[in-house]
Amino acid sequence: MTRPVRLLGILSLAGVLAVLTASAGAQDTPGREDTFKDRDAFLPKRKFQQLPGKAMGILVGDGHDLMTSEGRRGPKDALCFSSGDGSYRWVYVVVKKKPQIGALNVPVLGKPGEIERFDNLSMATVDNVAHFGVKKPNCLVEVEVNGGLGSPPGEHFVATDIRVVENSKEIPFEIDEFIGQVRRKYESFVASKAKDIDKAMQEAQEKFLKNAKLTGPREKQDLAFVSWLPESQRLLIRLKTQVSDGAYKTARVKDVHQVPGDPKPRVGEKEVRYGKSFGVELGMTYEISKKGRLERSQLLPLKAFEKELPPPPKATLVPESK
Repeated sequence: MTRPVRLLGILSLAGVLAVLTASAGAQDTPGREDTFKDRDAFLPKRKFQQLPGKAMGILVGDGHDLMTSEGRRGPKDALCFSSGDGSYRWVYVVVKKKPQIGALNVPVLGKPGEIERFDNLSMATVDNVAHFGVKKPNCLVEVEVNGGLGSPPGEHFVATDIRVVENSKEIPFEIDEFIGQVRRKYESFVASKAKDIDKAMQEAQEKFLKNAKLTGPREKQDLAFVSWLPESQRLLIRLKTQVSDGAYKTARVKDVHQVPGDPKPRVGEKEVRYGKSFGVELGMTYEISKKGRLERSQLLPLKAFEKELPPPPKATLVPESK
């Protein structure tokens, strides 16, 4: 990255740092700060959106954890596409050697049920889209969707052409580097809330577990949603932290699941946890202009939760070895 771009990132991140290290409320920052109202909408959950024949968005390389939280699975090196505030979508590309799928009928825009056939496809990875100029994950691009035919809401589409948009006169910074800096500042923000989190966890344990014995372990999960908002031309970053604990039991169950790109179901075993769970969560969301300026931030306030995790059905249990 050139020196002027680095300076731009430092100047814009000064505003981000001010938001992260301060409590909610009016702040002397470049952007506007408020509270995120709808907690359930903070991270998308199988919320798929229609895509036009050409769409600007981000090829995301670290979406695996978020997609797993939605009950979706795929290879960890697979890229997904994000535009607007909908869920990540799997991306297929045409490859010359060793395609994962010989042919695939893909829904396209037009009449309901209209499809288009694409041959020699694999799930997009940094390696098989490098010839488009994509050098690393989390890259801002314009994709040609299904040969320019667009896509109705769904889990996947075929990117028949990709144009890198970032690090140019249009977008003078690298998305991946900017996201990394923001995430590090967010981690500092969460660390500054350690006492508040511990206090809230103690109160939640007393309220939700009552006399049940705490088994642990205490766990921390961080989820990130990164996207491009076409209408406002802004980078959207949402970061959420959940700390949980509980009174648990475990069981081994059969695990049958489908991985995109693999026509055969995969069969195995996994350990599932059931019982009473409780915890707290908090987060931050940021909207950053294409000039690298923080335009808006929203706090997801600290809040306790409880979950009853039901035992698995008997039919799925793996018999214990004798």
